[in-house]
Amino acid sequence: WSSDVCSSDLKKLGGRLVTVIIRGDVSSVTQAIEAATANGIKDPVAHVVIPSPHEEILKLIENSANRVC
Repeated sequence: WSSDVCSSDLKKLGGRLVTVIIRGDVSSVTQAIEAATANGIKDPVAHVVIPSPHEEILKLIENSANRVC
Protein backbone atom coordinates (compact mmCIF):
# COMPACT_ATOMS: atom_id res chain seq x y z
CA TRP A 1 0.00 0.00 0.00
CA SER A 2 1.01 3.56 -0.50
CA SER A 3 2.39 5.37 2.52
CA ASP A 4 -0.48 7.87 2.13
CA VAL A 5 -3.18 5.39 3.19
CA CYS A 6 -4.00 3.45 6.32
CA SER A 7 -6.31 0.56 7.01
CA SER A 8 -8.51 1.97 9.72
CA ASP A 9 -11.10 -0.75 10.17
CA LEU A 10 -11.89 -4.36 9.29
CA LYS A 11 -15.43 -5.72 9.60
CA LYS A 12 -16.40 -9.37 9.19
CA LEU A 13 -19.82 -9.53 7.57
CA GLY A 14 -20.40 -13.28 7.69
CA GLY A 15 -19.19 -16.22 5.68
CA ARG A 16 -15.99 -15.07 4.07
CA LEU A 17 -17.16 -11.50 3.43
CA VAL A 18 -15.09 -8.75 4.99
CA THR A 19 -15.27 -4.98 4.65
CA VAL A 20 -11.97 -3.13 4.89
CA ILE A 21 -12.06 0.62 5.40
CA ILE A 22 -9.00 2.37 4.00
CA ARG A 23 -8.48 6.06 4.68
CA GLY A 24 -6.39 8.52 2.68
CA ASP A 25 -6.68 10.74 -0.34
CA VAL A 26 -8.77 9.36 -3.19
CA SER A 27 -5.92 8.66 -5.63
CA SER A 28 -3.81 6.88 -3.00
CA VAL A 29 -6.74 4.75 -1.83
CA THR A 30 -7.58 3.88 -5.45
CA GLN A 31 -3.96 2.84 -6.09
CA ALA A 32 -3.93 0.74 -2.90
CA ILE A 33 -7.12 -1.06 -3.93
CA GLU A 34 -5.78 -1.69 -7.44
CA ALA A 35 -2.53 -3.07 -6.01
CA ALA A 36 -4.36 -5.31 -3.54
CA THR A 37 -6.67 -6.58 -6.29
CA ALA A 38 -3.74 -7.33 -8.61
CA ASN A 39 -1.58 -9.00 -5.95
CA GLY A 40 -4.17 -10.69 -3.73
CA ILE A 41 -4.68 -14.41 -3.35
CA LYS A 42 -8.32 -14.10 -4.44
CA ASP A 43 -10.19 -11.47 -6.40
CA PRO A 44 -12.42 -9.29 -4.24
CA VAL A 45 -16.17 -9.72 -4.61
CA ALA A 46 -16.48 -5.95 -4.96
CA HIS A 47 -14.59 -2.79 -4.19
CA VAL A 48 -15.53 0.86 -4.20
CA VAL A 49 -13.91 4.15 -3.23
CA ILE A 50 -16.30 6.51 -1.44
CA PRO A 51 -14.75 9.96 -1.04
CA SER A 52 -15.89 11.56 2.24
CA PRO A 53 -18.48 8.91 3.18
CA HIS A 54 -21.45 10.13 5.17
CA GLU A 55 -21.47 8.94 8.78
CA GLU A 56 -24.65 6.92 8.05
CA ILE A 57 -22.70 4.74 5.59
CA LEU A 58 -20.20 3.90 8.32
CA LYS A 59 -23.11 3.12 10.69
CA LEU A 60 -24.62 0.77 8.08
CA ILE A 61 -21.34 -1.13 7.84
CA GLU A 62 -21.09 -1.32 11.64
CA ASN A 63 -24.70 -2.56 11.95
CA SER A 64 -24.15 -5.21 9.26
CA ALA A 65 -21.08 -6.50 11.10
CA ASN A 66 -22.89 -6.54 14.45
CA ARG A 67 -25.78 -8.65 13.10
CA VAL A 68 -23.39 -11.47 12.22
CA CYS A 69 -21.45 -11.57 15.51
